[in-house]
Amino acid sequence: MIKKHKRTKSGYMRRTSRVYLAHTNAGKVEALRLFLLLYVNVVNYFIEFFWSSKNFTAALAEKFITSRAVNRFAITARLAQCAAKQAKEIVRSQKERKIKTMPLLRRKVATLDSRFVTIESFQGVAFDLAITFGSGLPKITIPINSTAHLNRLCNAGWQIGKSIRLGMDDQGVWIELILEKEKPAMREEGRIIGIDRGFRKAFVTSDEQEIGSELKDLIKKKGKRSKTSYHHLKTEMFHALKQLKLDGVKAIVLAVCALRQDRQQKP
Repeated sequence: MIKKHKRTKSGYMRRTSRVYLAHTNAGKVEALRLFLLLYVNVVNYFIEFFWSSKNFTAALAEKFITSRAVNRFAITARLAQCAAKQAKEIVRSQKERKIKTMPLLRRKVATLDSRFVTIESFQGVAFDLAITFGSGLPKITIPINSTAHLNRLCNAGWQIGKSIRLGMDDQGVWIELILEKEKPAMREEGRIIGIDRGFRKAFVTSDEQEIGSELKDLIKKKGKRSKTSYHHLKTEMFHALKQLKLDGVKAIVLAVCALRQDRQQKP
């Protein structure tokens, strides 16, 4: 039997909350920074291997493959399997594209489960949580404080999971806690409403709700060409969607514009 990567809790929603290690011991932060640089090289090594061998399956990497990374990068077998899993996910993201190009991991991010980290309450009053690394990572403990965002999620019933994302960017090294919450049951009673997207009003529903008219000026100002502007606009649209009144609504039907398809069919 070939084992595959799969979630252990498929019926759960997931959110993340990022904490920057701005006030952590500089030596510990540097150790994590050096680990991330090594980890990115390992993942890209696996990406190149899977891509060249046309391995787009979800099966776990075989031992002879991970052993090569263990010897080459002087890492543990467990860490090699973790990097191979992340590489497989990146390679498989290209499978459905018409024009396939070999991807690379450019962001310095590692997804680490309970084999590599332990999340516990901090034994003291100075911090809220303690994250201990091991099994191929620097054997250190990082104390962190809860942020306002993390507190809001926890107060809303989200539970801190056993996995984290470790990464770094221009602002420094960070840890993303992954929170989980069971999906609510689907509503079986109520009415169905339709929703359409537009420019002057971001969202209009069949029961005459009009949401996001203020985004028109923001779109004109920022445009959509830069990646930063696109993500900012996307975030603002999600915030606007939270204004929807869904009392007594069991389902939402999205209106799909077929204009582009009609144009393609014209001679």
